Amino acid sequence: MLSKLQLNRRFLSKKEIVEDEITRIAKVEEMFHDFASWVNSELPDGRQKSLALTNLENAVMWAAKAIATEDTYPEVEVPKPSKHFKKRS
Repeated sequence: MLSKLQLNRRFLSKKEIVEDEITRIAKVEEMFHDFASWVNSELPDGRQKSLALTNLENAVMWAAKAIATEDTYPEVEVPKPSKHFKKRS
């Protein structure tokens, strides 16, 4: 059974987001953006690329929701994007 706090965080949009969450969400969004840029420049245009980008949008949304709805705020170091996904020049 979900606690009242868990229900509130999952279904009430008026939850205050703390500074730590904003910072963590921004880091996650930046990492997804870097990967999406790589996908956009390296993959051929078409349905599969479009689906990949759409699913990245879904993934970043759920990642941000996971941060915003967690019950505790652990000290987590977000890994830097791999050099493997550098943008094409």
